[in-house]
Amino acid sequence: MIDFSSYLQQLKFRKTSTSRQIFCVIRKKWLQVTPEEVVRQCALLYLLDLGYSSQHIVVERRIFINNLSRRFDIVVSNKSGAARILVECKAPEVSLGQEAIDQAGMYNLAVKGAHLWVTNGHQNLIYTINHEAGLYSKIQSLPSPE
Repeated sequence: MIDFSSYLQQLKFRKTSTSRQIFCVIRKKWLQVTPEEVVRQCALLYLLDLGYSSQHIVVERRIFINNLSRRFDIVVSNKSGAARILVECKAPEVSLGQEAIDQAGMYNLAVKGAHLWVTNGHQNLIYTINHEAGLYSKIQSLPSPE
């Protein structure tokens, strides 16, 4: 079970004259605080704690699906650059139903990650993907880094 409560305490926040901001540990910049961004930053800290290298983590990159521009939340690649894990983050109040899983699955068709993690900070759904067979299986935890 993934517990984000300890990661909440590690997040860096600041207030400007116009907004409240959170620091992204991967992009090394301050961003507007949103519930989804808090979940994303906790997920990043969790991935780093598991031993994934920050050099192999990409955050909010544009992809194209059926000629439509979309943005994934997080992709973790292996040392050779192939996508290993696609992470879809939702705000804590968003239920992780079939719609969230389908959205992440669509993004993963473009990314071709071997694993899929959908999280809202409370609930975590993790899958291993067999792209050749078009099948996915629910698993209990993320794989260890290579």
